Formats: sequence, structure tokens, C-alpha cells
Amino acid sequence: RADAFALLWTASIAAQEHKVDWLPRWLSVGAEQRTRYESIDRRYNGFDGGDQQLAVRNRFQADVSAPKFAARLELQHSPAYLHDSGSLVTPSHIGGGLLQQANLAFQPIPSLSLEAGRFSEDFGSRRLIARNIFRNSTNAFDGALIRWKPSRWSVQTMVFRPAVYTGTYSDPLRVDGRFAAAFADRTYAGDSQAGGYVIRYSDSPRSPAALDRRLWTTGFRLFRPPLERQARTDYDFETALQKGSAEGERRTESMLHASADHTFAYAQWPRLAISYQQASGAFDTLFGARRFEYGPTGIYGLFARSNIRSLSQVFGAAPTKRTEFQLSHRWMWLASATRGWAASVLADPTGSAGTSLGRQWEARARYYPKPSVMLEAGHVAFHEGSFIERVLKRPAGLASYFWFGIEIQARFYSATR
Repeated sequence: RADAFALLWTASIAAQEHKVDWLPRWLSVGAEQRTRYESIDRRYNGFDGGDQQLAVRNRFQADVSAPKFAARLELQHSPAYLHDSGSLVTPSHIGGGLLQQANLAFQPIPSLSLEAGRFSEDFGSRRLIARNIFRNSTNAFDGALIRWKPSRWSVQTMVFRPAVYTGTYSDPLRVDGRFAAAFADRTYAGDSQAGGYVIRYSDSPRSPAALDRRLWTTGFRLFRPPLERQARTDYDFETALQKGSAEGERRTESMLHASADHTFAYAQWPRLAISYQQASGAFDTLFGARRFEYGPTGIYGLFARSNIRSLSQVFGAAPTKRTEFQLSHRWMWLASATRGWAASVLADPTGSAGTSLGRQWEARARYYPKPSVMLEAGHVAFHEGSFIERVLKRPAGLASYFWFGIEIQARFYSATR
């Protein structure tokens, strides 16, 4: 019933704009409903055939603000339906009636904020700690956070415990994980930024061996963020070193990202980007997002930021104020031939199968009938490389794998937000 109501609510938002201006200035409220249907025609998780899901995500948020104080409450309900037996949809992708955020902030001076409670937000580049956008369920963390923003600097330090759920219940084997982190960056001439970070993560002592991680991750980032509809060239360079132990073994891993993109002036936001990503054989992306670099997650999710090398080209444009489209092409390789493909069960310990995973084409289009409503359709075609053919003992040739998704998303926020 709740999901049926949410779908009807989405339709009503699409039919008319809703504005609330009678709330007190110290209170703002918001709601979001997203429904996405997606399907694939092949799996690499040991099961034959395709898969599908109807992913529904409902969010409700309230913010209270007062001099030197602020509070936020967010609830999220994330069920999924229609998936097949042996589905790639697991309990970690589903959450019902979860407390997504509940935190309090105290700001004694304009440049300093002290916060505590449950949080769900992005840190740094989103490659290691992120609030998921595409995935149906969303990362959340319990703990304390300090933000300090003097002049051109921005410093964030935190001590968190991941709020890990299996469906609607807290996962007893992972709930006692801990991590502490510090992010710092500085804005230089223009709007270029440089910064670094350090993250210490340790799993719960009760975790099984496969989850027993004790990791230090340190990184550096130099970037210039793109500005919408402004002609310029931007860039993003990030590298990270990860040391520690996992599964009872000592590890030293690394991650690299380098990209450049140019926005042209002669049309509405045409953008051309090229990027290279690499993550060594057992690099752990922790709580990072990957959709913006490797394609859809959900039931697709073929590529993760571990044991991978990728070279991609992206073209995007917004011909009108209500339409956007993007076309991307990616080559994918294993970083190490003797380690497995991180997002599948395929591996060749001998290394004789090579490293070529294949090529991925993705097309995505968005239409905004109203500012609060977005319709999106996407299609991915993945052509298998020689590694997959040899491990699965298939004849040489370009076997193809397809993903399709369509969604509607409606958002409502009060006028005081």
C-alpha cells in the first residue's frame, strides 16, 4: 500500500507543481520518490539467464534551523520487486522504513560546525565515502563530525560507525565496524582545488574472515570542478595508497584517476571528457560510489574500483533546458591477470586468460517535464573481451550483454528550503 501511494504521489507531482509557503521559517520539509525498472540479459554470478528488478525508493526529510543550531531527520524506504531467482539483488540493496539521517549541528562561529548523529552524505570525490544516488539503498554512518572552513580552506574530520543493514535489520556481524577520517582541501587561483585525506577503517571483531579488514587509506586530489553551461576545460586527478590487512593477509594497494573535460561555448552544454582509472588487485573502495565512472550499479554493476584499468570517453549535451543526453564508451581490463574480476565470480589464477574484460557503450537521456520531475532512460551494451571468453571457454568473438533501465523521479521541497 505504501508503495502504491508513493507511485500515485509521483504521478500527482508530475501533473502539477506543489509549493508550500505556510511553514515557519525555521522548518523545511522535503520528499522524493523514485521508481526504476531495469533488466539484464546475462549474469556473471554463477547463474544462467537474465535478471530484472523494480526498484522503489521513497525519502522524507525535515530540517530545523535556529541561530547556531540545525537538525535534520530523514526516513527512507527502499523495496525492490520482480527480481528473479539467484538475483543480483541482495538484502544489502533493500531497506524498509530505515532511519537514514538524524543529526544535530552546533555552529559556535561561522567557520566552525560541530555535528553528531546519523549522516548520509558525500565526502571528497565520492570514490571512498558517498551518499548513493543510483543504488536503491543508501550508505549511512553514526558518529561525530567537525567542519572547519577558514578562508580558502575546508577541513572535515569524523569518527563514524557504518549503519549496515541486511534488509530492514542491522547486520550483527558488521555493525561494530569503525572508521576515522580527515579531509582537507584548499582553493587556489580561480577555482582550482588541491587537497588530501586519510581514512582508517576496521571491521567488527565479530566479522567473518572475508570481511576482516584493517586498512589505512591516504590520498591526494587536484581538481577543477566543471561549471554548468560555461565554456572551459576542467580536470580531476586523484591518487590513493592503501595499506593494512584483509582476510588475514597484509596488503599494499593503490588507486588512480585522471580525467579532463571540455565544455564548448557554441551550444547548450556540449561536453567532451576523457578519463583513465586504475585500481590494483585488491583495492577496497570502502563506501564509495561507482556509477559515475563505471556505469549503472543495481543489477548491472559489472565493474568495481578493484583490480581494474579503464579508459573512457564521454560526450554529453543539453539541447534544451528540459533535455539532457550522454553517450560514453569504455575499455576495461583487469589490473592483475591472476586476480579475479571483482564484480563477478570469474577468475583465472594462472593468468593465461589475459586481462581484456571488454568494451562498454552506454547511452542515457533525461527529460524534465517540470523542474521537480525527471524521466530517464538508459541502455548499456557490453561486449565481452578475451578474458571472459577464455574463462567461460566460449568461441572467440564479441558476445554481447545488454542492460536497460527507465525511471521516474519526483521531488518536493518546501519554499523555506
